[in-house]
Amino acid sequence: MSNQQETDNIISLQKPPSGGSTGDPRIETALAKLQVFIDDFQADEQAVKQAAQTFREALHISPRQCREVITILQAIRHRAASCIELLDEQEKPVFMPLRYGVLLPLHCLDGEETARLILQLDAFRFLCINTQADRQRITTHVQLQTALAGSVKHVRDLNTALEELPGKVREFALQVQGYYHYPPCTPSR
Repeated sequence: MSNQQETDNIISLQKPPSGGSTGDPRIETALAKLQVFIDDFQADEQAVKQAAQTFREALHISPRQCREVITILQAIRHRAASCIELLDEQEKPVFMPLRYGVLLPLHCLDGEETARLILQLDAFRFLCINTQADRQRITTHVQLQTALAGSVKHVRDLNTALEELPGKVREFALQVQGYYHYPPCTPSR
């Protein structure tokens, strides 16, 4: 293998934004992966906010707009499941007590509520086409406004918890390292 191929295979880790490095490559790799999720969920929050605003302000929603929101929600569910998987894989004790504050909002986004919202949006898509079902379309539209506002809150809560996690993990890891670091034994004279 050439030097260029070896260089291409190296994962470049960003310098930790705060709290310093733990010195443990496995923790830093997990935190780098977690940062990718943080960035993606922040973008998702903006997309869901925009969708909720569209549903709140528009009198008529097109089937295309419904499909776009469904795609966003499906991506969030998939990302939430992947993030849960990442946190479950962490064997380091520094993740154990700290991850639970993130798991609840992740499960909200990966769970029944989001799945139900996706199904409602899919059914609403067909109501948008049918001009005979105006009353049902309006009622469903109002329900979807509320549900999308709830999704915005869930993503915001998740982002708040995720943004705090890397700093807490680093702080805890450094405390644990200091606690378990014993000075070298020196023979007594």
